[in-house]
Amino acid sequence: MTGSSQASLEIVVQPPPSVRVNRSLVPPIVARTRDPQLLEDYSSGGKHIYATAVLYSSNMEDCSSALVGHWNVSAQVVTESSSSGRNGGSSSRSGSQQWLYFIFNPIAVSMEGIFAFNVVVSALSLSSASATGVSQVVAGRSTRQFNVVAHQPRTERPGSSERQILRRLEAAGVYSP
Repeated sequence: MTGSSQASLEIVVQPPPSVRVNRSLVPPIVARTRDPQLLEDYSSGGKHIYATAVLYSSNMEDCSSALVGHWNVSAQVVTESSSSGRNGGSSSRSGSQQWLYFIFNPIAVSMEGIFAFNVVVSALSLSSASATGVSQVVAGRSTRQFNVVAHQPRTERPGSSERQILRRLEAAGVYSP
């Protein structure tokens, strides 16, 4: 990515509405992008693409020190078949799409409160000309707010689109519940 352009990023699996202190978020937070430049950078091996989950409170205070688990994850490429009937198109094959997924599993919060995550995607140049590498933020998106409580909250199932994404990731071998 060059200049100030930002890649598109989706949070496709949101945190549950409530979670117990120090318990892994189930389902985990999942973000994805199909930005052509990031896919090229990933495929060529020229850049390491990764995402960081930054935890912040309802008053926008950085609470990332309360995170336990995988708050910094590498991109994982997943190829998904395009459905031919989705846009009412022809019956011919429309091919497949590649996505870069970022799966924060397991991740937990070690204190009570109302929080949200800001997922920030970065690209680290791996050129041999630079001994240290240069990292550039290329995308960011926030999750919905969620509560972290001391008692066991009522369990809520993820939505159907979230369950579908998790099944695809499990089938691709990049996620295990």
